[in-house]
Parts: sequence; structure tokens; C-alpha cells
Amino acid sequence: MKEVIEQFEPGAHQFIPFDLIVGSGNAQEVREYFTLIIGQFADLANLALSDVQWRKIKIGPDRTIDSWSKKTGVPMTFEREKLGEFHLWHTRKHKAMTCMSEELYRAIKEVCPMTGLQFEKQTLV
Repeated sequence: MKEVIEQFEPGAHQFIPFDLIVGSGNAQEVREYFTLIIGQFADLANLALSDVQWRKIKIGPDRTIDSWSKKTGVPMTFEREKLGEFHLWHTRKHKAMTCMSEELYRAIKEVCPMTGLQFEKQTLV
């Protein structure tokens, strides 16, 4: 998966290697893994066409920020023109949402099964 992401967006993201020891006793083996740090943040969703709720989040004693919340299973709407060459990014106002282009998703799926990850199809206009 690392190689595919780097092929689509070279230098945009960080991959921090770490070794994971699996098994026990004489059956232990060391496997190399990577932590992915997504290096792109963008607000590319069309919130007027998406089913979101705005809310204020308290970030200090006298400070709040506006953020939005999306229902699970309800698609966000993205405009093809705004997406440009983005393939993997976090949204700015809702950092828990990681977005991936259909092209990157299909390319990754060809080389690894991506079990354990949950993807929601979004709307593109």
C-alpha cells in the first residue's frame, strides 16, 4: 500500500517505519510496518449539498470553533473540479474524516485486501 500511495502522491505523506514482534518463544518473528501520516489537509466537500450538522466545539475557556458532523453511511458531496489531483487527505474542519480518491482506492485494492478498514462511498458532482 505504501508504494501505491507514494506513486500517486510522491512526497506528500510520511511513512514512519517500525518493527512489530509477533508470536512467542521460538516462533517469534519481526515484521516491518509503517505508520502513515497523511500530509494533506483540505476542505473539498460541498457542505451545502451534503447532509451535515454544524456545531461549536469548545477548545478553551473562552474560545470555540465551528465544525461539522456527518452521519455514518450518509455520503458527502464533492465537486470534481475542486478535487484536482488530490488522492488522500484529511478535511480541515473535521479531522477525523480521511478521504481517498476512487483511483487510489482501486489501485490499493489491487495489491492488498485492506481488511479492517471501513470505507464509505461519497457523491461526486
